[in-house]
Parts: sequence; structure tokens; C-alpha cells
Amino acid sequence: MKTIVLAVVLASTSIAAANVTIVDARKVALAKVPGTIVHENESKKHHLFKFKIKPKAAKGDQIEKVEVDAATGKVVKVKEAKAKSKADD
Repeated sequence: MKTIVLAVVLASTSIAAANVTIVDARKVALAKVPGTIVHENESKKHHLFKFKIKPKAAKGDQIEKVEVDAATGKVVKVKEAKAKSKADD
């Protein structure tokens, strides 16, 4: 019985941690770095939505990485990233 209760508590904790949808997170990321999302993923382990955005005023192949906290909807990190070259594929 204890195992079942523990599983329910852990499951509800995980669900409570993800209050923000990916749609909401996209809006937050694009408000921080206006442009076009070129890649996105969800890190369930770290409770983050991660986006790579090509800014509207991008210089060359400039890409910005934006991380949004899945629980709070706040931007956690913004940093410049190198664009993936065709040789990297």
C-alpha cells in the first residue's frame, strides 16, 4: 500500500511542476527574443522548455537559445548559439 501512495504523490508532484504549456512557453520566449523558432524541445528532467530562435534582426546565422521554466513560465536563460552548419548534419 505504501508503494501505491508514494507513486501517487510522485505523479502529482510531476504534474504540478508543469503548469506552463509549450504554447505559453513559446509566447514567453518570443517576447524575450522576437523572431522565428527554428527548434524546440522539452526537458522533463529539468522542467524546462528550450527554444532556438533566429532573431528578426539577426546578423548572419545568429541563433539565440532561450530556456523557459515549465513551472513558472519565466525565462531562465538566454544565450547566443552557433547555427548548425550543413557539415554538422
